[in-house]
Amino acid sequence: MKPPVAEVKLPGKEVKPPVKAVKSPVKAVKPPVKAVKSPVKAVKSPVKAVKSPVKAVKPSVKEVKLPRKEVKPSVMILYVTGRSVGEAPFDAHSMRDVLDQEPCEGVYTVGRTYHSTQVIQWDRHFARLQDSAKELGWGCSFEPSVVRQTLRKMILSASWGDSRFRLFVAQAAPSALRVAIEPFSPLVEERFYHSGVRCVTLPGLFREHPSSKQASWTASREIAVYSLDPEIHTGLLVDENGQLLEGLDCNFYAVRDKRLWTAEQGVLVGLTLRILWEIAPSILPVVREPVSVEDIPFLEEAFLTSSSRGVLPVSAINGIPIGDGKIGSYTCRLRDAFHQWVEDHLVEL
Repeated sequence: MKPPVAEVKLPGKEVKPPVKAVKSPVKAVKPPVKAVKSPVKAVKSPVKAVKSPVKAVKPSVKEVKLPRKEVKPSVMILYVTGRSVGEAPFDAHSMRDVLDQEPCEGVYTVGRTYHSTQVIQWDRHFARLQDSAKELGWGCSFEPSVVRQTLRKMILSASWGDSRFRLFVAQAAPSALRVAIEPFSPLVEERFYHSGVRCVTLPGLFREHPSSKQASWTASREIAVYSLDPEIHTGLLVDENGQLLEGLDCNFYAVRDKRLWTAEQGVLVGLTLRILWEIAPSILPVVREPVSVEDIPFLEEAFLTSSSRGVLPVSAINGIPIGDGKIGSYTCRLRDAFHQWVEDHLVEL
């Protein structure tokens, strides 16, 4: 009986290869599984690629910081005490930063240079500081020659050409005069000298000491400036009788009946105003009195003056056009005469 059993085993051996053949397809399935893992790894690669752009942004962030560092030299500040000159205890990126450091109890004067180191009415700046302090009940003392030399050195050191300067004396330190300068830039674009600027009246806003350059007025003025519409150049102060006195930081003039009207009382008599009083009579009669709000529709011309503006035409007040809306001939003649006066009276610091 053993031989038949042995024969049974032989077919069993032949069956084994098919079983092994079945295992082979199973093993063949494994590569696709591994192939599936490969796409997963491929997905991780784009994620890493996303991180790379983020790193690339970092250099541009550093580049943004560079202009901020370059802004620092745009204002130079020194203190003059007697014949000594010292640095300010703070940094300023703009003249706005300088104003933020000024106490309200103090006086100031501002001006500009021409041809880098030339000025007009230099002595009057010091007279205005002393007169302003005296009106407020205190006095200040300084060496004008030292201040002059200091300002000149600052401008030459800055090497930016024409400058705007601000001299300030605090009541708490009347012998220390602060000198701050920045590059001069026009307050308005050149086109407004041909088209004129728009103004509005500001009834209810008064200067406590209109004839002095008091630092406390600067704070009140800035609040009024921020309240103006961006299309408005400045506001005009009006007294209780409706008389147009002056601008927030400039003098106001009107031409009516071929005469020049401008207030002398209740206003700051600016250095440019004094020049206009000198040159205007050869062009048209001058009346040192203000016009009223009711006169606005009948004004033939109007303009503003300041050391930074020169003679700047006004085209409308409270939305009411001045004259025919064009720059008047008297305004043009006065502007030309002012420029000529400046060139004839420039002196070196």
